[in-house]
Amino acid sequence: MKKTIDQSAKRLRSESEIRAAWGECSTPLVSIICTSYNHSKFIEEALDSFLIQKTTFPFEIIVFDDASTDSTQEIIEGYVKKYPNLFVPLLQKENLWQDRGVSGTVTVAYPNARGRYMAMCDGDDYWTDPLKLQKQVDYLDKFSEVSLCFHNAEIVNEEGSFVGDFHPGPDSQFLDARYIISQGWRIATASMMFRSKYLKQNMPSWLKYAPSGDYALHLLLSHYGYLYGLKDKMSVYRNNPNGLHVEFGKRMFFLKSGLKLLDDFDKETKGEYWSSIQKAKIRLWFRWLIGRYVSFIIKGVKIFRKKATQSS
Repeated sequence: MKKTIDQSAKRLRSESEIRAAWGECSTPLVSIICTSYNHSKFIEEALDSFLIQKTTFPFEIIVFDDASTDSTQEIIEGYVKKYPNLFVPLLQKENLWQDRGVSGTVTVAYPNARGRYMAMCDGDDYWTDPLKLQKQVDYLDKFSEVSLCFHNAEIVNEEGSFVGDFHPGPDSQFLDARYIISQGWRIATASMMFRSKYLKQNMPSWLKYAPSGDYALHLLLSHYGYLYGLKDKMSVYRNNPNGLHVEFGKRMFFLKSGLKLLDDFDKETKGEYWSSIQKAKIRLWFRWLIGRYVSFIIKGVKIFRKKATQSS
């Protein structure tokens, strides 16, 4: 069953209707950060899910597209024409990640954000609750010791059919740095809202080179406060079978890069979590070695089959 946006919010409001609820205030409290690359099949669902948000505060929609080769940028430009005072398009002609190994989200989108909070959503994911932003802002306004607020999500496949639930944390839902170090990436991108000041005050250079940008962000923010999870399901994570986190070879790459990321975080925090980081690195090395062994077996089977075919 496909998860859809709340039917009561299906009709998109005009820009003036959205802004009418904000009163005299015009400076965005929340900067929505949407990163896309060749998401033409999905980007409209993501952008529509931003426009259905019902808030008492202003928000802006920053869309960073990393030089898509399909029609994603044209679709984004269509939304900009309809909502010129809501959208901030950052459309690249050169792919920063593929050409330079640099995260455009970190180097381009984050610096352009004006909000006290940033809310994340990739161009192939989307939100399902029109009160998502309001709920997370209310929580972060109330609890200053929390640096990032997330929530549960649903997982769908590329066709939009339900696959499972994305439940990232323990029952307590309060996650500290040591938990994040030990568990790795467990928080859906589209569920995150965090305090912008921690990136404005200190943007470590290793963050822009991290292949697993979400996990790097979780580590950094967990150093400044708790990560808290609301139990509401308010977004959908699309599990693309051709995605970076799925392909075996790239899984191996992420395991190896995770080791460097932990070393970078250890230096950043001056050894505060050294013991937890060493345990996490041992687990990563073990998984990497198993992966190498599996890769060797798969390669051997392919060679055997090829020789058997040639000899028959």
